[in-house]
Amino acid sequence: MSAHKPERESKLKSHSPGLVGSYDRLIRVALSVVIGVSLLDTACWIFQISPFKSIIPQWESLRIVTSISFLMTAISLTLVHLYSNKIIFKIVLRVSGFFIILVSLITIYIYIILLRSGYESSLNKIFLVSWFTDPDRRMALLTAINFFIIGIIIFLQSFDNKLIRNFVHILVIPVLISSYFIVASYIVGASLATELADLSVALNTGIAFCGISAVVMIMYPDTWFLRVFTSRDSGGMFARRLLPFIIVLPLVIGWLRLKGEQINLYPSDMGVVYVAITYTVILLALVWITAKSVNSVDRKKQDIARELQESEERFKVIAEVSPIGMGVVGIPDGEFLYINPAYENHFGYGKDELLRKKSPDIYFDPYDREQVLNMLKENNFVINYEVRLKRKDGSSFWSLSTIKPIIFNNKPAYLGTFVDITLRKDAEEALKKSEMELIELNATKDKFFSIVAHDLKNPFTSLIGSSELLYTNIHALNTKDIKKLATILNDSAKGGYSILQNLLDWSRSQTGLLKISPQKLNLKELIEENILNLQLPASNKEISIINELTSDVYLVSDKNMINTVLRNLLSNAVKFTRKCGKVVISVKSESGYVIILVKDNGIGISSEKIEKLFSLETKNSMPGTENEQGTGLGLKLSKEFVEKLGGKITAESTENEGSEFSFTIPILHTSEKVVPGYSN
Repeated sequence: MSAHKPERESKLKSHSPGLVGSYDRLIRVALSVVIGVSLLDTACWIFQISPFKSIIPQWESLRIVTSISFLMTAISLTLVHLYSNKIIFKIVLRVSGFFIILVSLITIYIYIILLRSGYESSLNKIFLVSWFTDPDRRMALLTAINFFIIGIIIFLQSFDNKLIRNFVHILVIPVLISSYFIVASYIVGASLATELADLSVALNTGIAFCGISAVVMIMYPDTWFLRVFTSRDSGGMFARRLLPFIIVLPLVIGWLRLKGEQINLYPSDMGVVYVAITYTVILLALVWITAKSVNSVDRKKQDIARELQESEERFKVIAEVSPIGMGVVGIPDGEFLYINPAYENHFGYGKDELLRKKSPDIYFDPYDREQVLNMLKENNFVINYEVRLKRKDGSSFWSLSTIKPIIFNNKPAYLGTFVDITLRKDAEEALKKSEMELIELNATKDKFFSIVAHDLKNPFTSLIGSSELLYTNIHALNTKDIKKLATILNDSAKGGYSILQNLLDWSRSQTGLLKISPQKLNLKELIEENILNLQLPASNKEISIINELTSDVYLVSDKNMINTVLRNLLSNAVKFTRKCGKVVISVKSESGYVIILVKDNGIGISSEKIEKLFSLETKNSMPGTENEQGTGLGLKLSKEFVEKLGGKITAESTENEGSEFSFTIPILHTSEKVVPGYSN
């Protein structure tokens, strides 16, 4: 398809609906007539026959040069109609136009020399020129003049320019008039066109020129001349109704007049009177019928315009109070024609900023903009599309958008409606997040119970075994053995209690029952209490626990949570430190935080395991240096408590050298203005 054809169709639609198909059909028919006439006459010339002369005496076979010129013209106009955006075809048009101009100019020159001197031109001695100008092959003078104009038109068709198209329509008018004159002369039987020697033109030549003229005129219906006929207005409709009659009526009346005179129905002077009266009556009847039809159409247009105005007024009344944002944008120019107050509230633009101005980019994501444009291109509408839009200040909101084509103030436009669904989307996101959290919580619960069920077996197995051994053999055991069994029982009970304490704290944390209860704390005393609780397992392994905090430090925080973190970090340090090892606790302050560090010189942790220490997704519990057991829950619980208090827990470790765990606690002030006061 031509690049100009969609442009031609869009312009034609803006004048009068339904004309696109009609004009394309007329172009195809006219081109078919021209090609058919030239091909038939070429075949007749080649085979030296005149099959149509017996049927239509006025049908003279075209001379070969004329046939070739018509064929080239028809092919060139077909290329203009279908493929004029192709560079190769533009070249073909220019070559074809130049050839036709050259042949017609040579022919005209030969006729001028022949008419003035009575002798053939010396150009006839040139072989190629003589072939075109030989009396048996050369075209008639009027035909050559018309082809000279047609050649210029074809050459100009290779340039896509509105001014050129207007000029082409001016150029084709003489060809149209002369070809109409030729056809009319043959129809009414006038002898002028057929008896003027070198000016005489055959009927089929006149028909072919009429077809070419029609194609050139119809191909660009948006020029100054045809715009009157293609207009949507009453004038255009009136012209279209009368045009066929104006073309055909003179031929019919003229033919009837000549026939009447030939059979002596009336004298010649009366024939003129009859023609004038007939013209007047028929034209009056046509004008009356056409005017009546146009008036009827105008009334319908007025009714439609009134209905549209009432509809627009109702629309504006509804739109002004609607919570749905509404904006109307012109399709051809993209300018805002209307926005309602809800639209202003949604996007933050005022009416003065938008009306009669280009629509701003309201799409937060360029991908959404492309999607909407594609939907409009494919379907000419968008229905209930969830899209993230952008306000004037750059912030975003979610909208349920619908865009449909309408007629607004007699202009084609798009009506866009926008419903703010941000709350709904937020609720959906929150619900989705809750579902994910619930799934994660269930998975955590399952893993948690698996860990607890497995790890609680160890202390209870030890308790049951040791107590049963003590109960069965107490009379046979000496004091040393009894003390040893009692120690095992004590360690197992403490281990089980620690596990249960962590389990209780964890369950309270996950169910939201564990609340932060800030109170004034002495950090030094809290650390010493936890060291004291670990003296037995530490002394059994001959481990030194050193508290480097020598002075009182006060802060405001939750005692139970800090106590749980200290207990777990210290017990882990003792658990993974070899005999005669050392655990050191130190405290320092930095940027509004108290930093508590627990360092040991134990077996350390590999770098791969460090990253997963605080995750419940993996089971990190390992036996201690004396095969002590645990759940692996302590570090995870410590991380959660520290973060609840507004701090952060970290771990650094080197295998076979030891580990250092540290956590931060924000320094809070009470009404008593308690501040950390200590030295290391």
